[in-house]
Parts: sequence; C-alpha cells; structure tokens
Amino acid sequence: MFLFVISTIVTIAHTYKRDKMIDKNHWMAYWYQIKEILDCDPRNVLIIGKGEGVVDEYLKSCNINIKSIDIDPKCNPDIVGDVKDLNKIFKKNKFDVVLCAEVLEHLPFNSFSSCLKQIASISQKYAIITLPFNGMMFSFGFDFPLFHDIWLNIPLIHKKKLNGDHCWEIDSDKNCSLKMIRNLLQSYFKIKNEYWYPRFPYIHLFKLEVKNEG
Repeated sequence: MFLFVISTIVTIAHTYKRDKMIDKNHWMAYWYQIKEILDCDPRNVLIIGKGEGVVDEYLKSCNINIKSIDIDPKCNPDIVGDVKDLNKIFKKNKFDVVLCAEVLEHLPFNSFSSCLKQIASISQKYAIITLPFNGMMFSFGFDFPLFHDIWLNIPLIHKKKLNGDHCWEIDSDKNCSLKMIRNLLQSYFKIKNEYWYPRFPYIHLFKLEVKNEG
C-alpha cells in the first residue's frame, strides 16, 4: 500500500484537560518517544514537560522510575521548575534518560545551548529531544508485509508565522536552521539517530548519547 501526504504544518495547541481527547498526531508522537526511551533500557527517566502525562504513566507501568518536571503546576509534575534551572534541581548524572519533547522552542533561542548543556549534565547516558519544524513537508510512505512504515519526508520552501507560544522553530530563520541545531547538539551529545515523525513530520526527534568528559 502506497501513501502520499502533503502536510501543511500548523501549530497544534496543547491542552492538558483530561476531559478532551488527545489528537491522533500526538498519540503517534508519544509512541515514538516511548519506543526510543524503552530502547535505551533505562532504570530511571526524567521527563521535562509532563504535558498530558501519557508518556509518564506508560513508563511507570513498565516499572521504570520516573520523575517529571514542568513549569506549569496544573500538569501535576513531581517537581514544579524551569528547564533553565536543571543543574540547581538535580545532581549530575542523575538519570539514564532525559526526555525533553516540544519544550525548548518555548524559550528564546539564545537559551538553547545552555539548556542542552544542563540536560547533558544530569543525564549519564541518553537524551531524547524533539523540536517542531517551521514549514511544509512532502511525505511519501509505503507499507509492505516485509517492510513496514517506510517514510520519506522532504522539506519544502515555505514558512509560517510563529504562534504566540513558540519563540522559534527549526528553520524559522537562518540562526536556527537544522544544520545549526545539529551543531549545537553535537557540542554535548553524539547524535545516535534523528528523524521526522512518520505521518506527522511537523516534529523532528533526536536520539542523543551524552559525550564522555575529557
């Protein structure tokens, strides 16, 4: 079966109200986040930006020790705190994996490198970071019995106006291009894998390994 998709990227407003259904794109995003975390075989995980709590609750059901931090107390995180203050809150090498999904774009881009450094400091092994893309994507995919969920995502030349919640997105301007993002990530991590979410190429996922000091 072949699938052709033109995805015009629009910012999806997050809702933390439990009486509203989570849209299918976000369920897909949670699936990929959970998969990448479980592949790391962690004993403990920090979730930065608890959101609806889907990833948090699923990982707890897998008998993984989970801590969550969010600036919004309405999300009921374990710790109410700012991603810019991670080193003040947590000890060095505290967690096997740190997940930071669609959080850093809410801060000015000049805070990005500092936040990455702190995430690398409190993680002793891995980090999963996801960021939104600014623009339009052409997506092509197919699903055969022996080859499942194969997708090719091609960015197109198109820019959209940032909403009030995002200070920047990947390729929203030349200072936060995908190449620049990769360079900054590689200051503190090895990029083990990266990809756009299949069928929802608004989000780019980076699976990162913390660089050894020295």
